[in-house]
Amino acid sequence: MPVTVRWSKSPFQRATVAWLATAIAWIAWATFDHSATRAATADASQTGSDGAIPFERGLVLSGVSRAGRAALRTDAVEALIVADKWSTPKDGTEVMLADGSTKAWQSIQAGADGSFTGPALRGGYLHFSIPSDADRVMILEAAGHSLVYVNGTVRGGDPYSHGYVQLPVMLRKGENEFLFLVGRGRLAAKLKPATSQLFATLADATLPDLIADSANASWAGILVTNATQDWIRDGSIELRVASGGKTSTQRTTLPALPPLATRKIPVRLQLSKEQSVRDQEVEFTISLSQNTDKKAETNSPADPVNFKLRVVGPEQDRKSTRLNSSH
Repeated sequence: MPVTVRWSKSPFQRATVAWLATAIAWIAWATFDHSATRAATADASQTGSDGAIPFERGLVLSGVSRAGRAALRTDAVEALIVADKWSTPKDGTEVMLADGSTKAWQSIQAGADGSFTGPALRGGYLHFSIPSDADRVMILEAAGHSLVYVNGTVRGGDPYSHGYVQLPVMLRKGENEFLFLVGRGRLAAKLKPATSQLFATLADATLPDLIADSANASWAGILVTNATQDWIRDGSIELRVASGGKTSTQRTTLPALPPLATRKIPVRLQLSKEQSVRDQEVEFTISLSQNTDKKAETNSPADPVNFKLRVVGPEQDRKSTRLNSSH
C-alpha cells in the first residue's frame, strides 16, 4: 500500500526519516531480481587469463525451427531475418510461429561444464550479447550448433559436436550479437584471441600413412586460418621433414585465402626412399608466412605445427589420401 511521509521540522526526526529511506532503497535493490538484466549480456569480467570469453548467460527460444528430413522447413526466427523484421530480443520477447501461436525468449545460464543443454535446444535458438572495448578479430570455438549469426552474418556450425570448428569472427567496439541455431540439445562455445593473422591447426587434419621405400608423394590436408579482414594472396607454407637423421625442407605457395576464413589446404608430402624407413615415424613441421605483410608490425608469427606419420609396408593396411580435382 502507498506510504505518505510527513516531513518533520525536528532535525533528529528528519535524520531518522532520511536513514529509513536509504535503508528501504538498499533493501529494494538487494532483493530485486537482476537475473533478467544480466541474462542477455555475457559478463566481460569473466574473461579468462588466456583472454578467452566464455558464453555463460543468454536467452533461449525453444523449438521454433523444424527441418529434419522434411521437404520444407519452418523457422520463425529465420522468417524474421529474411523479412528484415529481426530485432535484438529481451527476456519475455515473443515470436509468432507459423500456426499463429507464440513463444517467448527466456533467460538461460550455462551448466557447470560451461555448456547449454536441454530440450529447448532441439530446434531452438540461443542469443548472446558480447561487449568489446575495441574492434578486433577473435576465434569462435563452438560445438553443437547448426549455424550462427555473428552481427547478422551467417557462419557455419558443428552440428555433430566434433569440436574442430574454429572460425575467425570480427568483433566491433560495443555490443556484438551472436545467434546460434541448435538442433541436438547442446551447445558449448567460447571466444579465443587470434594469436596470429595467419595460422595452421591440426584440428580436422587429413593425414595419410607413408609407404616404405617409396619416393611417391602423399598428400595431407591442413586447416589454415586467415584472421584478418583482407584477402591473403601472398602466403607460403614451409614443410620441414625429419627422418633417419636427415632433414629436408619444402616451400610452396598458399592458395588465396578470403577474409575471416578457414580453408583446408593440400600439402604435398614428398620423401626420399632413405626417409621412408619401414616401421618408423617421420616428423613433419609446418610453418606459415606472408611475403609482404602490411601489418607486420602488429602481427605475431604463428607457432609451427608438428605431427608424425608412420611408415608401413606396401602390403599392410594403411590410411590413404587423394587430391580431388578441385585442387
